[in-house]
Amino acid sequence: MHGVKKLSPRARTCPICHRPCRKKGTTRAGTQRWYCTECRYSFTAPRTDQQRLAQFREFIDYVTDTRPHRHLATSIRTWDRDHAWCWTTKPIWQQTGEIHDQIFIDGTYIAHGWCVLTAATTKGIIDYQLCDRESKASYQALLTRITTSEQAIDWQKKLAAFHDLYDPWLAERTFKADTPPGAVPAFAKRNKSWWYTHHNTRSIVRSLDTHVKDSVLFTYLDPDLETTSKLRSTTNPLEGGINAPLKAYLHAHRGLTEQHMLRAMDYYLYSRSLNTQPITDFATNIKQPTPIHANGTRPGPAEIDTAINTNAPWEDGLTIRTGWIRN
Repeated sequence: MHGVKKLSPRARTCPICHRPCRKKGTTRAGTQRWYCTECRYSFTAPRTDQQRLAQFREFIDYVTDTRPHRHLATSIRTWDRDHAWCWTTKPIWQQTGEIHDQIFIDGTYIAHGWCVLTAATTKGIIDYQLCDRESKASYQALLTRITTSEQAIDWQKKLAAFHDLYDPWLAERTFKADTPPGAVPAFAKRNKSWWYTHHNTRSIVRSLDTHVKDSVLFTYLDPDLETTSKLRSTTNPLEGGINAPLKAYLHAHRGLTEQHMLRAMDYYLYSRSLNTQPITDFATNIKQPTPIHANGTRPGPAEIDTAINTNAPWEDGLTIRTGWIRN
């Protein structure tokens, strides 16, 4: 039919009759108003996807910077309410497949008893791992002054001379029967009748001996290694380039709950990684909630109950029991 304007395929549909609608001016705030010619219903259709993307960008700016809450444009309560859903998202760490000449691995301790082990190159972070403790390499400080093979040989000779002089001292023992209960170290309180008096020093020396025996202590001095850049002797680039800024970042965001702290740190480290995928792509990578059954209950045992469910007696780990309870 000529003279009739066709509706745009991008026109909003009526939430009542689901028919295409026409534009009908705007609200005072400038939002487009739509009008249904069938049921005569007028409504607005805000772009929630664009709104959520804008909120996610604000969230990323917050969790990847050291700016505290009080410097935000809106009130803290309003910001927390509008961006609460962002905490359920998470970045996706992907392996690039690139082969690196050297990788620095070191750990740093953060709040809530966590230790962050970070693997990085001189260009950025490759990946990280959370653990409860770290086995520190106490010998790293000894390697900073060794730059040639001759110095490495001389250092190993000094280690052998140390053994000749201090082996009797390292072999000294302390017996539990001769020690006051308050002076017994934590590692010796259970199932130990004696321990080495100089336990920490002995552990460091034995660690050095093992790495010298395995020929891995001075790998960075091996002239046969083909590398594109000079190998480093310590993890100093990781300590000053990643661990120290991470500590300052977590200090600026102190007060976060444990889950929020770990999620914020996840985004912070990803923003300094070698991954090239934009962080804003993870706005839809939301942790899915626990599915709910058709009867409206979540799978698993009841959180609060007053009796054993006879239809599912296994739910609380007990079987149905009758009779008196015997001690």
